[in-house]
Amino acid sequence: TDGIPTRSELKARFPRMRKECVRASLVPEGDKAGLVGQIVGAALASVTFTRKGMVEGKSAEDVLARAEFLLEMGDLISALEEIRSLKGLAALTAKDWVGDAEARLASEMALKALSSHVALMNLAIVKESGDGCST
Repeated sequence: TDGIPTRSELKARFPRMRKECVRASLVPEGDKAGLVGQIVGAALASVTFTRKGMVEGKSAEDVLARAEFLLEMGDLISALEEIRSLKGLAALTAKDWVGDAEARLASEMALKALSSHVALMNLAIVKESGDGCST
């Protein structure tokens, strides 16, 4: 896609990213991370069940379950904080989604700042024209 993805687009892309992150988290680290490690990770990912909600734990599956729940609740900032806590290959796998989510949040903050600035400018113009009319 071109430009900054919408919140809806980020939400729609999340399940695939989550699946890929879980698979990546199950690949053995170090010298065992080659083709055999990828196959082992894929096999393990296919037999794990998907956790839901604000679950306890620090595994990639736990982190991603919380992130998905927060994203469903509309809390992109907290979802992003959860995803940033991923480690290793799971963090690397989530990198593009994280970058897009950060861009979405930055654009929303910039829009709010711009809207506030325009509102203040309008207020100043109204006050200025109001002062001129009361003489």
